[in-house]
Amino acid sequence: EAGCDFFISKRRKVQNGFDFYMSLNQLTAGLGRELYRRFGGELKVSKRLFSQHHMTSRLLYRVTVLYRMGRFKPGDFILYEGKAFKVTGISKGSVYGLNLDSLRQVELEVKLVNRNAEKLKPVKAIISKVRPQLEVIHPSTFQSTPVLPKTSGSKHIPEKKVYVVVAGEKVWLTT
Repeated sequence: EAGCDFFISKRRKVQNGFDFYMSLNQLTAGLGRELYRRFGGELKVSKRLFSQHHMTSRLLYRVTVLYRMGRFKPGDFILYEGKAFKVTGISKGSVYGLNLDSLRQVELEVKLVNRNAEKLKPVKAIISKVRPQLEVIHPSTFQSTPVLPKTSGSKHIPEKKVYVVVAGEKVWLTT
């Protein structure tokens, strides 16, 4: 709004983040909703009667907004139900991801993903073979391992480094 007097009066470090004390309830709640819409996670908005305006007798409320980030963000790689996914987006109740086996977009329930998924960290691996199927040197066993999804590595060159995600004996190409 033009001429809006919105300010943060105090910022306090707490155990798992920060507490911000803001001057306008509507903007504070709107900020929480926008964070939740863009990044998913958890949002709780509550109001409590604080006072009464001395001239107009209007009830004044103090608003508390709790926003917690989800465990995963767009760009992360996760292992869910034995399959690897690249998280492409998060909304209120869904995690959108690219299934690295089929290379198809999928929609997963955010609560189940937060509860049951494991974050995978991309690691460098060396391409060992490109035909008939792309294979890389497994980062922990040092064995030549087929890369999922099963495709020929026509654009890849042996001995080049690529990023992969690993879960047990399975290896997925990240790009």
